[in-house]
Amino acid sequence: MKILYSIQGTGNGHISRAASIYPYLIQYGEVDYLISGNNHSLQTPFEIKYRLSGVSFQYNHRGGIDYLATLRQLNMVKFLGEIDKLPVENYDLVINDFEPISARAAMRKSIPCIAMSHQASFLSAKTPLLSGSRDFLAINILKKFAPAHDRIGFHFDRYDDFIYTPVIKDLIRHATPVTRDHITVYLPSFSLFYIRNIFSTLTNIPFEIFHPEVSEAIRFKNITFLPVSQDGFNQSLISCSGVISNAGFEIPSEAFFLGKAMLLIPVRGQYEQACNAAAAERLGARVIYKAGENFRKQILEWIDSRRAVRLDFPFHYREFLDDCFEKADRIRSVLKVPVRY
Repeated sequence: MKILYSIQGTGNGHISRAASIYPYLIQYGEVDYLISGNNHSLQTPFEIKYRLSGVSFQYNHRGGIDYLATLRQLNMVKFLGEIDKLPVENYDLVINDFEPISARAAMRKSIPCIAMSHQASFLSAKTPLLSGSRDFLAINILKKFAPAHDRIGFHFDRYDDFIYTPVIKDLIRHATPVTRDHITVYLPSFSLFYIRNIFSTLTNIPFEIFHPEVSEAIRFKNITFLPVSQDGFNQSLISCSGVISNAGFEIPSEAFFLGKAMLLIPVRGQYEQACNAAAAERLGARVIYKAGENFRKQILEWIDSRRAVRLDFPFHYREFLDDCFEKADRIRSVLKVPVRY
């Protein structure tokens, strides 16, 4: 069987999950990888066969999406051309981690497509959303951004029968957490200048700040600025006294698994992150929904009162991959498409 695994390149979480699944997925067939979008910085343990422009979010310096800049850089002619040219017909199955080009190409050419992503969990009415808010536009984007024939979702709990708990990479799963003085920070949606001005004033606290604008390790007052790397960030997270990050999915999942105190700052204007933050808050994380004038004070309050929460997510690769391929077989039967490769 030939499988195309497609990854959304807006952030490093999608890549991290794909890297964790990789050694188990190749037991099911021959796998090629595709990535679209350019908001990522991690290396992969596998070769990327297709690198596409896709959609990349642009951010302002204070942690929000700059929608105007995002639209300016989106080339719709190129986007549609990438859908037309992608040879999905050469594959028996597309596994899609919220990647829009391969999803649309697969649906157009009747190639079985399974959404296997955190975003797929939002297709269930049982998944928790931000309290008192139901953004129908955002929910429709989550549903229609990367269409698929069926879905496998990941979230902090098994809210529905197609939703599994997070994929935890082996290095984190087998780590022995320790607690040193530093706090690990990953806030790529904020400019480096803004972050430096905030955290350098918290002089009694050592921070290890990972940021895509950093190319080499630099010390500045109480801060060690570090380039984004899988190994460096993992070691910092395993040994930190707390973590401050945007409200993606992978980092909060790993922080819960390691039992680390956590402060989340969702990307402004990104409904999915606001919902992630709300779900994590119910489980014991702290959240700052808007980094405004009291940002520094709110960080200090969290540092003074931080509390670690540990969640034990099981090892379940075989379970969700078997589920994925059973769904693919049913789709293939409906579409009357045989396994050709």
